[in-house]
Parts: sequence; structure tokens; C-alpha cells
Amino acid sequence: MDRPLLLSVLRLVVAMFFLASCSTQGGVYRENDPQHGEFSATRTILLPVAIAGAVVLVAAAASESSTNQSTNSSVRRHSPTNFATANNFATTNQRATVVATTQGCGEWYVAENSQGYAMLQWFGGTLPTLDDTLVGDISSFGMKNLLVNGRATKAWVEDFMLSRSSAVEKIINRGCRITAFP
Repeated sequence: MDRPLLLSVLRLVVAMFFLASCSTQGGVYRENDPQHGEFSATRTILLPVAIAGAVVLVAAAASESSTNQSTNSSVRRHSPTNFATANNFATTNQRATVVATTQGCGEWYVAENSQGYAMLQWFGGTLPTLDDTLVGDISSFGMKNLLVNGRATKAWVEDFMLSRSSAVEKIINRGCRITAFP
């Protein structure tokens, strides 16, 4: 039987068991009533079966979800450009140029775009170097997925819309040595 069809049938059966176990068969619910109360045969038998069915459905959905994720990630892993596109890297067409790199304080760099300078810290992927082109959103704080000359990278945007002097000051305050800043 087809897996999606099997899951649909199982969902229907579980729903029917839940409804049957919660039903009073048209009677009025009364405590300690063997026919319509919490100890009726219908509730005693069907409710555990419905709960077990729900557990099976959750496990099946989790299994299907992890199978889909591992399939997708293995495809993305082989091509950095496909990986970037599939994970919404560079969700904007905003472009910037790397104008400064640092030494002695982690992988910090400065990029210039139409709104000024941005201070970024590299967190993985392609390490940007001087004059590289960045594509993506560097006009807001936080972790960003970017493209560096068409290849995926991840960076933390520490600050943005800076003047040149503010960008230099922030790098120096971090204890970094600027290797280039034309």
C-alpha cells in the first residue's frame, strides 16, 4: 500500500477510535455510570487503542520528515551554489564589496554597500577576502546567509550603515589589526 495512503487511513481510524471512546452513545455522561461514564467498556478499550494509534502516527510523521531532510541535505551538500539557493542564502539582491579584512581577533571584515559600511564576522563557508563581492542582506543585525563571488558563506552582521571612520574605530576597539582598508 502507498505510504501516504496508509498514513491517511491510519489517521481516519485513529480519529474514529477517539470519537468512539469519547462518545456516550447518545446518553448523558454521569460519573461512575458503567454504561455512559468513565468506566464504560467503550472508553476502557478504545481510548488506549486510539492513543497507541496517535503515537504511531507521530512516529511515522517524524520518520518521514527526517527522511525528507536527509535526502534534501545530501543533495545540497555537493554543490555550494545549489546549497546556497536551496537554503535561501542571499534572499536580497543587495551587493557589497569587501573593503577591509582583519588579523588577530577572529575573522572580521568590513563590506561597503550603497548604505555605507557593515562590520561582519565570518562563521563558515567561503572566507571573504579583499575586493570580493557579497550578495545578501547586510543591512540588519544578526546571522546571515550570503554569497561571496557566487559561493555560500555565513556571517554575523555586528553593525551596519556605518561611516568609514566608525567602521575603523569598531575594528580597533575589538583589538583587531586591519590588514587592508583602501
